[in-house]
Amino acid sequence: MKNFPILSTLILCSLCSAADFRSDDLKFERLGKLKIGQNFEDLKKDFGGQIHCVPKELWASKNCYHTGLKHNPEITLMILDGKLVRIDLTATPGRAASGIAIGDNITKLIKRYPQSKRIENTSDLTAEFLIISDDRKYAMKFYLTGSIVTAISSGTTYAMSLDEGCF
Repeated sequence: MKNFPILSTLILCSLCSAADFRSDDLKFERLGKLKIGQNFEDLKKDFGGQIHCVPKELWASKNCYHTGLKHNPEITLMILDGKLVRIDLTATPGRAASGIAIGDNITKLIKRYPQSKRIENTSDLTAEFLIISDDRKYAMKFYLTGSIVTAISSGTTYAMSLDEGCF
């Protein structure tokens, strides 16, 4: 009986970390158990109440909205037509599978991705660099303020082409 509180604590800790993405790297098509193209209902099952449910009246458009995970505020998910189409990371330790992380500088980004395309519709203070997967189904975008990576997004090429979320 003396060990029961320890067992309870171990179970609780493993449940709390089930949706912890700090050790996962963002790939073109996934972040840990989050997979681009995954049905929203399946996401809710996989994350057992950890996904914020957004009322339809707050959706950005009739078929698109952003949501997130309750214990991972640095992760934003774009849902389009009931499917996950984009994952945004906005805080450390956010990192792409290539090793480029939030907080890295532009020199490291360009050295790793010399083929990246700089998006020209940004101001002098910000920059966006786009990388497209070999199969052209997915894209990854690095957002910079000054010369520092401040956010990373990945998703379908269509979702990544939208300038402001669902528009």
